[in-house]
Parts: sequence; C-alpha cells; structure tokens
Amino acid sequence: MRTENPEVIHIPLPSLGVLIALAVGFRLPAFFLLHYGGGVPDWSDFRYYHELAALSAQGYFPDIQFWIEYPPLFPWLAVGAYKLSLLIPAWINPEFWFDLILTVVLAAADAGSIVLIDRLGDAFWGKPAGRRSAVLYAALFLPGFALLGWFDTLPTFFLLLALETLVARTPEPRRWLSLGAVVGGLALGIGFMLKLFPLLAWPAGLVVRRCKSSSPSCGQGVRKAIGLPLTVLTVSVVTSIAIAMPFLLLSPDTFLATFRNMVSRGSWLSPWAIIDGFYGPGGVASLSDRLFFNASAAWGESVKDPAIWWIAAVAGVVLYLGLGRVAWRIGTARAAIAWTGFAVCLVILLSRGFSQQFTVWLLPFVALALPGLDGALLAISLTFVDLVVEGYLYVTLFPTLHHLLWISVTARTLLVLWLAVEFAMSVEPGRRQRWLKLRQRLWRPLAVVALIASVAVVAWIAPEIGQATLARNGQGDVVRALRRSDPSTLIVFTQQVPYDDLVANLAPRPTALISEPHLLTWTGDRSLFSRLDQVTSGRDKVVLLSDARQPASPLTPAINDWLVGRYGPASVQRDGPVLLEEFDLANRPAEKVIGIRFGASLELVGVSPTTLIGHAGQPVVVTLHWKADGHVDRDYTVSLQLLDSQGKLVAQHDAMPANNALPMSQWQPGQEVVDPITLELPSQLASGDYRLIVVLYDHHSLDRLKPSGPGAAGDNAAIGTLRIE
Repeated sequence: MRTENPEVIHIPLPSLGVLIALAVGFRLPAFFLLHYGGGVPDWSDFRYYHELAALSAQGYFPDIQFWIEYPPLFPWLAVGAYKLSLLIPAWINPEFWFDLILTVVLAAADAGSIVLIDRLGDAFWGKPAGRRSAVLYAALFLPGFALLGWFDTLPTFFLLLALETLVARTPEPRRWLSLGAVVGGLALGIGFMLKLFPLLAWPAGLVVRRCKSSSPSCGQGVRKAIGLPLTVLTVSVVTSIAIAMPFLLLSPDTFLATFRNMVSRGSWLSPWAIIDGFYGPGGVASLSDRLFFNASAAWGESVKDPAIWWIAAVAGVVLYLGLGRVAWRIGTARAAIAWTGFAVCLVILLSRGFSQQFTVWLLPFVALALPGLDGALLAISLTFVDLVVEGYLYVTLFPTLHHLLWISVTARTLLVLWLAVEFAMSVEPGRRQRWLKLRQRLWRPLAVVALIASVAVVAWIAPEIGQATLARNGQGDVVRALRRSDPSTLIVFTQQVPYDDLVANLAPRPTALISEPHLLTWTGDRSLFSRLDQVTSGRDKVVLLSDARQPASPLTPAINDWLVGRYGPASVQRDGPVLLEEFDLANRPAEKVIGIRFGASLELVGVSPTTLIGHAGQPVVVTLHWKADGHVDRDYTVSLQLLDSQGKLVAQHDAMPANNALPMSQWQPGQEVVDPITLELPSQLASGDYRLIVVLYDHHSLDRLKPSGPGAAGDNAAIGTLRIE
C-alpha cells in the first residue's frame, strides 16, 4: 500500500482575499511613493483630473460649461472627489486628499477586477484553474504601475463585469430578465459612459450557448439563448440614456462636443501617426480653451492619407466577424472571452491614436489567456515599451528623438499582434493545440532574434540618446569642445555631479575626480598635492572643469594654484555655466635664465617675464622657475623682495611655492615647479629701477638657506631689475 510522503507539502492556491490584499497592498502604497516620494516625477494624469475638478469651485462643470475628451461619468467622479477633499483639512501637498479619494475608488475597482478575472478564468479554463489568472493579474507589479496613473482600471472593471455576466453564468435561456442581466446591463451602460471600449464585451453574449439541462452535453447544444444579451443591451441603452439625458437637456452642444472630439482627433503615437508624419503626443485643447467654446473639440492634426486606415479597418472588421463566426460555432465561454480579447487588440491596432493607459485594457485578457510565464513576459514587455520607452523616454524626456517613437510603436504593434494571434488561436481548442506546438518550436529562434534585435536597437539609439541627454543637460557643447582637444589631455573635475554626468561621454579620454575636502589637511601620500602629482604624472596638458550650477569645491583654488605652479598660467574658456581652464606645458612663459642654487637640492632655474616692468599702485606678477635635483627635507618659504637703490625694502611677498599649494617637501627629484608670485606695489612708488631678490627660509626656525651662483649675496640672491614706469 502506497503511503503519503510526509515531507511533501501541498500548498493550495491563494485565496481571493490574499490576492486582493497583495495587489491593493502594493498599488496603494506605490501611489504615495510615486506622487510624494520626491525621487520620481508625477507622470500620471492626476494633476489634470484635479485641474478639471477644481473648475467646479468657480461654477464650471464638465459637459455643461466645458467639454471633456471622454464621457462624463469620470469627470463628475473627479468633481465629487474634489468637493469631498475640501471638507478635510489640507495636508502638506494640497492635492493629497483628492488623489487619495480617487486612488481608493480605483483600488476598489482593481480589487473587483481580480474577483472577476478569477471567475472568468474558471469559465475559460475550468474551475478552479481561473485562480492562476487572478494570481498573475494580482502579481503584475510592473504593469500595475499603469493602473496608478489613469482611471482606465475603472471602465476595465465594468467591461469585465459585463463580460462575466454574459459568458460566465448559465441562467435558463427563457428567463430573459434576471438580476444578472440587470447587473450586466448596468455595467455595460456605466462602462460606456466612462469610456467607450467596455461595449466590446456585449457581442460575447451572443456566442455562448445555454440550455436548461446541466448535463455535460448541454454546452454543445444548438439552441442559442439570445434573451440575456438582449436584456443586457436594453438595460445598458436605458442606463446610458439616463446618464446622458441631463447633459443633453442642460447643454447639448457641449455634451456632444465630447463625441465630436473623438471622431475629429488626428493620429498620435501610433503607426497611423507615423504614416501621417505626426510625432506629437496628441494633446487636446486646454481646459481654458474649452470653456463655452465647443468648436475647440475639432482641434487636432488632420489625417493625410485616410485610405490606408480604411483598408486596414475593413480588413480588421472582416477578421473580427470571421473569428466571431468560429466562436459562435464553438459556443463556449472560452471562445467568447478570447474573441473579446481579440477585439481589444484590434481596437488598439486600429486606433489612430495611442495613449499609454490603453495598456490597462489588455492586461486582464493577458492574464486570462496566458496565465503563465509567457503571459507575464508579454505583459511586462508591453508595459515596458509603452511606459518606459514611449511614455518616459520619448514623450517626457526626448520628444524630438523620433527614432524612439519608431522603436516603441514597432515593438508595441508586434506585441499586440502576437496577443491577437494568441486570442484568435484560443477560440478553437484544436487550433490552439496546433498553435502551441508551433510556438514551442519557434520560441527559441524567436528569442534569439528578439535578443539580437534588441542589442542592435540599443546600439543604434544609444548614441542619439546620449547626445540628447547632453543637450537636455546643457552640456553638449562642453563635451564636444573637450572631444576636440588632444586625446591625451587629462580632464580634472572638482565636483561629483559633473563628473558622474560627463565621464562616460568623455571616454576614452583620461579623467580624474578630486573633490574630497580632507585632502586639504591630509599629509604625505594622502595629501592633495600627492594626488595631483599622481594624476598629472606624464601629462603635458590638463583641463580643470568647474560647473557654476553645482556647489564649488573648497579644493578648487588650491588645485588651480598647484596647476599654475606645474604648468604655468591657464587659458580660460567659458561655456555657459561651465568653466574650462587649460594648462599646457608648452605655454609656459619664456624665462630669463638665473641658475642660482639653494642648498644641495634646489635650483632657481629662471624668472619670467624676461623684462620686468611695473606701475605704482598696481600688482606685478613675477614667476620663479624651480627645479628639485633631489629630495627637499623642509617646507621652505619663498620671500620675493623689492629693494630701492638704497637697499630699502619697498615691497614683499612671502609664501610657499604656488601660493602654498606646493610645499617643497612634496617635490619629487627632477620635478620642475612654476611659482607665479603676485607682488603688490605701493601707490607712492617713484619711477625708476628696483632690485628683486629671493630669500628662502624655514618658517619655523627662520633659518635662511644660503644661495650660491650668479647673483648670490649672503643669505639672498638677486634675480633681476623691475622698472617702475
């Protein structure tokens, strides 16, 4: 006798309560993070909903004083949420309570969709297999972001409710009026008055066969029960008229302008938009332009070549009716649901415009027909293309980069076509089995092709995105200027943000970031000067980059002085807020040879300029050129002194080389150092020739280092004459 293995644990599928808690528990907090987290911009339409609802405070209401691009129910729901939010003391963000009220309503609709997908999944696959579809839908976290930005989850719920009433219940065929029929009709009418697409659910009711018997052969009966769909349609028409009538009586032109706008709008973000050569996001007239001005409903891009669309539309209708005939012959709930999913795909493909929220319409049918890994990958891919590539990269960041729209439209069209094929093949069981076998053989080569195509597309578009990013950040000219420089030129950054933004665009040019403030006080091989010596070793040219839009680094003055000491004065180029200082050894000024030695390791090689001329009351720059023949054991101070004809001191400057930026103990054997010294001249200085001398001393002991060679005299060395004019 076989016994149960005690180590095997059978885990049942989660309950609907668990799925609802997980889905709402993710999406509701995600709403707060998206809208108020600070790191992610508000990409949703909630600001627009608040704007239209807030007009009610001035006595302007949708479909009465101004038209809206979709039917009136949701705009009036937004007005109700706005009025209710005014009864609650304001939070830090003034729209917080309005957004929260709408989000709770939409989260409730999403929870209801999970229940309906579970029931429709049972009808599609057989009970309790529908729970797989509910699990997939509840776990679509990335596609779930699509539910947070728009209200389409609400009409989607009513589409599913009408569809569930029409195909997942089995009332007696002669019982035309029932609670289910009324609920289905109300769902269809309310859904239509939210957005038009819930009407796609109704034809499914004509497909499913019902009979009085509960025997297994009942599903194959030939009698068609048309009572339920007719009742649903009747109730939906009455519901729609009841909702529309107040607006038709109060302001018929404004109410009908909504539907006139749907017909007259041009193409946007779709294959038809690309055919028309229109690359805009398809915006409509602003709310202020709609107030008491119904003619604005006809604003939009004109269709350039409508014949192509009409050919595609006729072909789509033929395919839809042909598949409907097959579904009618099969007569099962699966056939009806798959046919409806095919209709949603067809509407998206034929829609002249596409908005990212249309993705929400497809997600329930993906979960129903493909409740496995294939469905999850398709849903994630579709959402990524629509929200990230198109909604974020193209519409938000780079609206002039038309290749991005080509990529997103092509990828989305292929994915929706794939889903349309999946739904079409799901109508008939035999055809689905053949399709699954074919798909099993094709998925590996198709995956390879998709991977190669993705890599090729990324390689193709990445340089354009890089250039567009630089242009958006205002750094394109800077990068182009640096790229035109000598490839061996070292680019030194003193700020973290410019380095992070530009370093990838400058490769393979050498770059270095020196921004740690403690380098000013650290000593030895951890000091600023040691770091500079490391990064500039062997470099004849260095560019120091600073961005005025970022906080200035406290190291910049010391770095600048050090580079002047190593390379001589810089040539300066400013590009907007970006300052580029180029240091080049070849541009070091000509020097007058001196050849005076101080101690055993230091030589004052020369001085520049070769002719020293100054003016009373104005500073004069005298540059000393040093060379270290060996290691210097102390940090000597350089004193440049100006003496008159009587030997009296008239001006003096004391500092370590390069304005204290290059202590002599840090010099390496063989290193050459340029030390520019700014000598302030007294305003009462008489014209004539003055003698310049250099003194080196230890600032701790004040002991002077004796010079030797030309001009040496005791503890100082004469380096030339300064003429005051």
